Amino acid sequence: MVEEPNWIEVAYKGKIQEKSYLEAVNGCKNEITNSRIVVVILDDFNKHFKAKIKSALDKIGTPSQFIISNNLRNPAMGVLSNILKTMNSKVGLEIYKVSVPQFAKTMVVGVDVVPSGALKLVGCCATINQSLTKHYSKLYYHQDPEAPKQD
Repeated sequence: MVEEPNWIEVAYKGKIQEKSYLEAVNGCKNEITNSRIVVVILDDFNKHFKAKIKSALDKIGTPSQFIISNNLRNPAMGVLSNILKTMNSKVGLEIYKVSVPQFAKTMVVGVDVVPSGALKLVGCCATINQSLTKHYSKLYYHQDPEAPKQD
């Protein structure tokens, strides 16, 4: 079930200033910290504020999604769908789900090795859920025992 969002309005004094956005973010840290994602809607005139607002939200540690208000005027379904997919991805939800009954208890694993001088870079990736949509990946550096030693 989707809960009613917390609304934070930016103070408007004839013209919205970047400082007003930052004050709104800093003044609502508790609400933001307890949120899964923060959606910031900016108009075309204020979209240049995004970098500093995003930086303030990143310091709090909450994912954010920025939307330019023009995209919400007569939006195509594809625009809204892409915004929702992006938001789901940022909060760790699945965007696409694969249902392959033959692989119900299967882990897909991939490994690749790339030589880099005396070292080899080994990349490993493995699915970690039944629908094969979440994965774990790690890079390792491996010293090739047969490579000539560099002094």
